[in-house]
Amino acid sequence: MKELSRKDHQFRNLLIALSTFAVAIAYIEAAVVVYLRELYYAEGFAFPLKLMSESILSVEVGRELATIILLASISFAVAKKRWERFGWFLFLFGAWDVWYYIWLKLTIGWLLSFTDWDVLFLIPIPWIGPVIAPLSVALSMIIIGPWIVREDSMPGSYRPGLLA
Repeated sequence: MKELSRKDHQFRNLLIALSTFAVAIAYIEAAVVVYLRELYYAEGFAFPLKLMSESILSVEVGRELATIILLASISFAVAKKRWERFGWFLFLFGAWDVWYYIWLKLTIGWLLSFTDWDVLFLIPIPWIGPVIAPLSVALSMIIIGPWIVREDSMPGSYRPGLLA
């Protein structure tokens, strides 16, 4: 069996640590949603949605923003280069999103189907759609993020412009 280089070993360890972080933050996010569903949708989560109070909705938007800041902060802390940071952010966001739905399934038995509709995000406006949409994007992010990180560390690697 081929022994990992020091750089490969560091990459693997970082991947494991960031995965663990994403799984943990996803559990926290799922727990909040479990509480909200119990409070607002005790009879079952279905569309059309009951409106939350403006104060709770603003806290929810703040919670989502705080999650993005957490993911970006961790990405910034573990990487030195812009594209490497972006790659880790993609990976973290994707892993967090996938695990969020896994935790909802394990805690309350919801997701019955990948075509179940959900409130996907509230920033900048509510995004509503079937769960398969964010899951397919998240899985792509999990694959592409580490690839960007590895690619960015190679000499002569592709460096997209700022508008990319």
